[in-house]
Amino acid sequence: SPSTFYELKLSQNNQKMSSYLYEDPYRVPDYLVRVNMDTSKGVFESYILDPTTDEGQKELERVKVNRISYDYVVDPENPEGYVHPDWQKAPTSYSFRNVGMDMNHMYRNSRYWVGKFDLTSQIHRSHQVKTGFELRLHDLDYESFTIRPKTVEGEEVTPFQPDVLSTSTRYHDLYNRTPKEFSAYLQDKLEFKNLIVNLGLRFDYFDPQTVQIADPTDPDIYYPYRNSHRYRNWIDPPDTLTFKELEQYISQFEEYTPDERRAFMHKEVEAKMQISPRLGISFPITDQGVIHFSYGHFFQIPEFEYLYATPDFKHGAGAGRYLFGNPDLNAQKTVMYEIGLQQQLSHTVGMDFSVFYRDVRDWVGASPMIQAYLPNVQYSQYANKDYSNVYGFTLKMQRRYSDHFSANLDYSFQIAEGTYSQPTDAFYALQSNEEPRLNLIPLNWDQRHTLNARVVYSLSGWTCSLIGQLWSGRPYTPTFPTGEARGEASFSGLQENMSRKSRWEMVDLTVNRRFQISKYYLDLYMNVYNLFDIQNELAVYSDTGTARYTSTINPDKIPYDPLRIGTIDELVKQSGWYNSPRQIQVGMALGF
Repeated sequence: SPSTFYELKLSQNNQKMSSYLYEDPYRVPDYLVRVNMDTSKGVFESYILDPTTDEGQKELERVKVNRISYDYVVDPENPEGYVHPDWQKAPTSYSFRNVGMDMNHMYRNSRYWVGKFDLTSQIHRSHQVKTGFELRLHDLDYESFTIRPKTVEGEEVTPFQPDVLSTSTRYHDLYNRTPKEFSAYLQDKLEFKNLIVNLGLRFDYFDPQTVQIADPTDPDIYYPYRNSHRYRNWIDPPDTLTFKELEQYISQFEEYTPDERRAFMHKEVEAKMQISPRLGISFPITDQGVIHFSYGHFFQIPEFEYLYATPDFKHGAGAGRYLFGNPDLNAQKTVMYEIGLQQQLSHTVGMDFSVFYRDVRDWVGASPMIQAYLPNVQYSQYANKDYSNVYGFTLKMQRRYSDHFSANLDYSFQIAEGTYSQPTDAFYALQSNEEPRLNLIPLNWDQRHTLNARVVYSLSGWTCSLIGQLWSGRPYTPTFPTGEARGEASFSGLQENMSRKSRWEMVDLTVNRRFQISKYYLDLYMNVYNLFDIQNELAVYSDTGTARYTSTINPDKIPYDPLRIGTIDELVKQSGWYNSPRQIQVGMALGF
């Protein structure tokens, strides 16, 4: 009917991402052998031989028989390939590394289908009803591994050969997950003479489609600690058996396969759901001003990384403390409040002022350490145990395009506080045997002042725009400069995120000239990013609060070392701790 219409959408999204140094994880460079000088063995000068030739192989055998010192070195004619991780170490103190090589491979393929239906009906002059639903079906493929040195009977192969370990180890993760999301909503917009009310209700459903640990004391299906999880039909032996008798007793039992253990060492995770009310009210106070208020509950699914990290909950056979994903995480629940004023100040200028507050419960943190069956193994899982809130105000000023120019000015003041900024922060605190934090601290992204401005001027086919940013610094955790605090018993009193980095300043310029050519147009443009070539610090040394220097390294007091790669001054300068320098882009575009 004329007062009712609907919209149906179906879409598919596919994102692939990969990260590696060499596509072939088994790629290695060619190696030469450097025989070291040893006058006691008749070697008065070091020399290089090629072990791939018959002559070189014979010489290498002679060197081995005579126990002459030698090293494998990369052939400069064919240096491409993975080398031993030890080669990445610095040869001495205050030095750059010998090589920079990422030994990790990561492959991620995220696909999802989305079906969405929306229905809008003007059932009455003052009632507009909207309803609809959305179904999202995910298909996540993930693989990551760290290249390790190949071993034979416990001994590393030389020269170095890369190896990709099995998925039973912590060095290789592989999984496929198919989580499902569903949401439905109902909204009624009531319009009266001096009042507009939006009433809404939303239902959210999420099924992670995966499993959780059944016995918290024995999580790993590849290395179970309990014999009842390792062997079929296990019966506890008498306590009087000797070690040899116990070995003989165990040998009569057959081990489960890892896939068989999944059936009883894992359990299904239940779906999560929530009903969220929403309310919005606006009413005019003058013919040019409107006050608006909104309140709502929001259901936010945790990042998939926190749900599916460390598939199969592997800790291996060794002792340690580990952090596992938690597929049974609840959704983060946010309650938002906002009240504001929209006011027209002139024919071309308007403003919008809003005060807001966001309360976030079930903020993802890390659980207390869980004791495994063996006393030297503990682990933690991501858990809904932390809290955060954000509050402040925003002021937006806008000048509509008139007399050849327009302008926007946005300012916001906000305070973002919480127990921990990241779930890993809580885990590292547990690693240090710290008590769980109960007080609120500034979060890593607590940027108190944010000012953005944009001015656009157009005339005779020319368009010029300037975008400026002025942001206050984000927090960091300070430490005392070297020499000011020493000893385990000294209490610093320096709280986490109690200091601030320098402010951020940035100006970008865009210039465009348009030419009309028949039914086509040609744009010539120039973009200048960081117009004034400002160096903003992205990270700082905790003892000085700047990226320029640190008190922990004094070049004048460090003796020269011929093995050192680079200078100490170069080492202190962290180029990655600054934003990009000025960039200029020039181009053209043709359209019609």
